[in-house]
Amino acid sequence: MLEKEFHIAELIAKHMQGELNAAEQQELNTWLQDSPVNLLGFEHFSNAEEVQERLRKLRSADENAGWNKTLSKIENGVNEEKQNIKPLYKNWYKFAAAAILLLSLSAGAWFYFADNHKMPEYANDVAPGRNSATLTLADGRKIVLSNAVKGKLAEQSGVNISKDAEGKLVYHVVPKVTRNADQTSFNTLSTANGEQYQVILPDSTKVWLNAATAIKFPASFAGLKTRTIELVGEAYFEVKKDKQHPFIVKAGTQQVKVLGTHFNINSYAEEKITATTLIEGSVQVSSSKKSPAANIPNDVVLKPGEQALSSNTALTVSQANMENALDWHRGDFAFNDDDFRATMRKIARWYDVDVVFEPSAPEVLLPGGWVSRSKHISAVLTIMELTGKVHFKVEGRRITVTK
Repeated sequence: MLEKEFHIAELIAKHMQGELNAAEQQELNTWLQDSPVNLLGFEHFSNAEEVQERLRKLRSADENAGWNKTLSKIENGVNEEKQNIKPLYKNWYKFAAAAILLLSLSAGAWFYFADNHKMPEYANDVAPGRNSATLTLADGRKIVLSNAVKGKLAEQSGVNISKDAEGKLVYHVVPKVTRNADQTSFNTLSTANGEQYQVILPDSTKVWLNAATAIKFPASFAGLKTRTIELVGEAYFEVKKDKQHPFIVKAGTQQVKVLGTHFNINSYAEEKITATTLIEGSVQVSSSKKSPAANIPNDVVLKPGEQALSSNTALTVSQANMENALDWHRGDFAFNDDDFRATMRKIARWYDVDVVFEPSAPEVLLPGGWVSRSKHISAVLTIMELTGKVHFKVEGRRITVTK
């Protein structure tokens, strides 16, 4: 069935790009007339904003690494069903478009939907998280940023703190104001479950905070030898280059030292492992936990696409699953051989829900696919439930998981 399913996805992908010839258009029309469910699915996916957005993103070279593994799996699956099959597309981008459609509801869920004519229904639904955070100033004042008006919020250590027109928190150094290093004022920016936020630090470094995350940082880096911040939770960084003042992030069992680069750190206590993923540039990652083995280093230098993992025992480096590591920053939940229970913890943080696992709940790895974090929780649960391996019951903000 996979070959047929991919062929239909291929036709729809070409339709979305306006590249169907007359014969292909007739074939697609015949398929649409076979079932009203086929037509319903076609109308949904050919107009879905998230599919269109993903296709636009795939034009960027930095997406290639994350999707090559997924595309390879699909191509191998097709080839297993029919030997000596000709390449479906010489053009990688068009092949990716069809692959996305095939995976849009995860593991062929669209075709499962078409065959069964019914989608799961939930008595309750939960809206996605929002842009909000709480800023705690050095003097203890707290500002809930979703409630704050745009404009100047405070001034500390020669820095104006404001909320810009796009809703970001911005630290702007006031010219000609001097400050001694021993006068450092620290601020804390924190998000609760169901919140995310972006801040531009006084050195112009950009930081995106995921849900249930906090960073502690100096209100000004002036007079300091290093730009050091502390992180609990998960954040994505675009660090402003300054060779004279290295940028250091202390998170869980890791300390990450950079000059200027893009990277993600996941340091949730419940995950038990701190993970630093490098997108571009280079970073030095050190572990606070010494390994008893003499051949295991205590610090490593990452290359783009690599991930440093540390726990209470060791520091290891591996090739990162970029889709899984960066999905939240791109506004998605990615299911690309991800651990099911880790995924449920992501969902719990973003939707601010409690997840309860019944004894029958599976320990499964989710197959490839993705869904936008802007959707209500029902859309996310539906995709996972259509794998046939798991079921959910939604009661208010409580999600019960069964086999």
